[in-house]
Amino acid sequence: MGLPLFPINIREKGKRLIMKTIKVADTEVTLEYTFEAAEYKAVVQKMYLMLTGMALVKDAEDLDNPSPTEMIDGSINMFADIPETCKIAFYAGLLENNPMSNDDANLLMRSYMKENKLSYTEMFEQIKECMEEDGFFHLIGLDDTLAKISGDLTPEVQKTAPKKPADHKKPAQKKTENSTSTK
Repeated sequence: MGLPLFPINIREKGKRLIMKTIKVADTEVTLEYTFEAAEYKAVVQKMYLMLTGMALVKDAEDLDNPSPTEMIDGSINMFADIPETCKIAFYAGLLENNPMSNDDANLLMRSYMKENKLSYTEMFEQIKECMEEDGFFHLIGLDDTLAKISGDLTPEVQKTAPKKPADHKKPAQKKTENSTSTK
């Protein structure tokens, strides 16, 4: 189990949790991933690439059939993009209630990470959970896209599932009406 997600001052609306207020260096700020964040193109692009897996193949020559080298490069690039994605997403979460400059948001995020001893991957997971709770992925339509991608992949996975070896069976000989024995 990971660290608790922004555990301070959670406000409820119905059954969905929205808006997280966190305390950083004796300052309370509210992260909210709703309209302002959804209208911030950079965070929508980054989250789309990360969560659909398109970041793995975006630089491949053939998107339908990336080479192993392209997949490895894509994995490395996606992993290397996590800190930048965190900066963009943290900033986007502040836009609704605590607008500030990118630089100030970055300093605030770093302070929060230091105080809570978080890595960038842990920070990314916390942001992603907050986005889910705030309905960000629904608002931008990413949940529908992911469901469609998942549905589209299911038949393909079934078609390409490895077959069980049948080498213990004798090959079947086809008999036709016109076939004659040469023995």
